Amino acid sequence: MPRVSYAGGVVRALLAAGPIFLGILMVGVLLFYPQHIPSGWEVLGLIPLLMMSAAVGFTLSLLPILIGSFVMATAGIHVRWTRLPALWASVGALLANIAIFPIGNNFSNFDPGSFTLFGLTGAICALIVRYGTRWSDDRV
Repeated sequence: MPRVSYAGGVVRALLAAGPIFLGILMVGVLLFYPQHIPSGWEVLGLIPLLMMSAAVGFTLSLLPILIGSFVMATAGIHVRWTRLPALWASVGALLANIAIFPIGNNFSNFDPGSFTLFGLTGAICALIVRYGTRWSDDRV
């Protein structure tokens, strides 16, 4: 039976979740509100924000990343096509969107912006985990 190693990818994704979320949010703001582009010294204010986002993102994404990586890595042992990066990204987006239901974003007050924001963050984090996942029967 093949073995799997995914801890390195999990740690990278946990540390990157907050900054990825913040980056996607900032790109969205710049696309829809270009007059709010920070200039000069305002950019330095983003450094503490990025550091805080790493801590908050780590905490909020811990459970979805651990569950998703365990399920997908274990599935990859038994069924090879579950190792496809596109499938990992889809599952990551789904888990991220499921994870926001407890904070009050459900279908009764549907906000497509938050589903997109969390979905993109989840997909990117899942791809980071997939990049760091190795099965013993891989030929890399």
